[in-house]
Amino acid sequence: MAAGPDFLGFVYFAATKFAGYTLYCRWGIGPQVEYEATRADIDPPPLPNVWKSGGLRTLIGLAMGAVVGLGFWSIPYFAKHDAIAEPLFFGGLVPVRIFEWWLLLALLYKAFPIRTSKRATLIAVGILVSFALDAIGILAAFILPGGIWVC
Repeated sequence: MAAGPDFLGFVYFAATKFAGYTLYCRWGIGPQVEYEATRADIDPPPLPNVWKSGGLRTLIGLAMGAVVGLGFWSIPYFAKHDAIAEPLFFGGLVPVRIFEWWLLLALLYKAFPIRTSKRATLIAVGILVSFALDAIGILAAFILPGGIWVC
């Protein structure tokens, strides 16, 4: 049985990612970053807007996902061997997602010095959030009308 995403499936997936990343930036990253002023008369900069953080993380993920996904699934061997390809693909996403979360922190949270151990924890939890959102987004595309075509 053949199946594939329709336009609305992409919209459901992207909306799920945006909502989840925005929530993680608000309640996962936001409370963990602290600004340490070197002088008492300096006000700390405001945290980045969570909508901007969620939107940027979604755009980074969609761009990287398109490049990595199209590149991986265009290899003829993997296109024909799902049992091997799917675990390899999702396992290969781990280093990609490390880079994606590192990039978000580097771009938006550069004014907030984050200890290496805390940064690693934020990235590790972010990777788990990304995989959970994949599952929710794919499920939404299957359940909601117009998300997946099946024949």
